[in-house]
Amino acid sequence: MLNRATIRTSIVLAVFSVLLLSLAFAGHAMAQTAPATPTFKLGVFLPNPGNIGKFESQTIQHRTDIFLWYQAVGEQFNSAQLGPVAAGGRTIQLAWEPHDPMAADAVNQPAYRLKNITRGDFDNDIRRWARDLKSFGYPVIIRPMCEMNGDWTSWGGTVNGNVPADYIPAWRHMHDVFVQEGVTNVKWVWSPNMDESAAGASDTFNTYYPGDDYVDYVGINGYNWGTSVVLPYWSSSWQTFTRVFQYSYDELATRTAKPIMITEMGSTELGGSKAAWTTDMFSTLKTRFPRVVSLTWFNINKETDWRIQSSTRNLRAFRKAILTMDNYRPLYLQ
Repeated sequence: MLNRATIRTSIVLAVFSVLLLSLAFAGHAMAQTAPATPTFKLGVFLPNPGNIGKFESQTIQHRTDIFLWYQAVGEQFNSAQLGPVAAGGRTIQLAWEPHDPMAADAVNQPAYRLKNITRGDFDNDIRRWARDLKSFGYPVIIRPMCEMNGDWTSWGGTVNGNVPADYIPAWRHMHDVFVQEGVTNVKWVWSPNMDESAAGASDTFNTYYPGDDYVDYVGINGYNWGTSVVLPYWSSSWQTFTRVFQYSYDELATRTAKPIMITEMGSTELGGSKAAWTTDMFSTLKTRFPRVVSLTWFNINKETDWRIQSSTRNLRAFRKAILTMDNYRPLYLQ
């Protein structure tokens, strides 16, 4: 006959075995249903699309996933140069701008008022672009009328005879034309300029967001100007990556489930350590900005030297830090 101690031990072992089996099945179920870690994507703007391979191999030593290019609605799609870029496995991010890029005044262009877009004045151009991008065949992320919350473009919501309420109908009209043309290889990204406060970011979203049915990604444009700008009405100061993007990111992460892109960004060398800024950026992306799926670096010496290779220190910091991103493509220069 079994004594009480033996019975108690048998019961404990049986319960323990059932518990282990339950945990094993639960773990298996979790492994089957847990979402995959999104693959981080790196983008770049270069003044010459033909230099993308040289830039990758000789400069950053990493492959890029996105190539940023700018074109006006009245121009012809630059498929001759962008085709080889896309054929190399990169997605084209097209900053699509309704303006005259050759005009002396970048802002005051009455023909390009937002109401004129909604009215259909540019439908022939929009329809031509829809058909050309459809024929292009490669994936395109189109970024119409970005930085609409600023006052430096003809489509800005408060300049050129526009009012903020004009923006959403113009965006939706462009989108509707693409839908009518059956374009399926183009995704739409809405991308304001970074806001300096939580209240500003909320106002931008409330005023200009076209709605989830008209947007595939949400983006943010932002720069660390450092001390590169000294003007009577504004002088810039050094800002961390977090300081540049935090308010706009928090608003987007709260208000929509759409994937978040840093659609255009860069840092000057003036006013701080750009190499430290770059290192901190990649570290911060994973902790403070987990919803960001990509960033695109504005790689040009323009208002200041935004380039990754603006200094040897920053270039080295970038090469090292990019490797810390989960699932990022490995070095192809060993």
